[in-house]
Amino acid sequence: MPLDFAFDAFIGDLVSLELFGVSLLRLIDLDSSGDINDLSEAPEVWIARLVRDRFLSSVFFGLAAGPGGDQMLTSSGGDAKKDLLFYLRDLNSDRLFTDPDETIVALSCGTNGVVPDLASTAAFYSPVVAPVPLRDALPLMLAGLDLLGALRRRG
Repeated sequence: MPLDFAFDAFIGDLVSLELFGVSLLRLIDLDSSGDINDLSEAPEVWIARLVRDRFLSSVFFGLAAGPGGDQMLTSSGGDAKKDLLFYLRDLNSDRLFTDPDETIVALSCGTNGVVPDLASTAAFYSPVVAPVPLRDALPLMLAGLDLLGALRRRG
């Protein structure tokens, strides 16, 4: 029985990363039952055995979804050479990361000598700030103006 440890979104579906790094599963409620209750609703989109043995780690604990469905996996293996950051990209749009060159070791002491002292979850950066609808922002703006007015009257 796999122990799922990290979850994130993947182009409208939920993705689950197994703690001991066996696979990455995409969870899809195909029958709209509200449950993932069939193997066809949890296809493997990445399998750890695709990565060369020297990069295999004992524990995967971080998962981040990026633009276009790209994924980042963070792992820790007990020594610096197994603290890794994997970058998964779907080059052929099949919603899987199992083809050649779709798994990249992005950060590893074993390849480029750079690794954090303690492995931590990675995230994708986006310079785009999500707009806040006026109906949601207006009460906060009015409360701020009211507070400024009250402070000005006091001072």
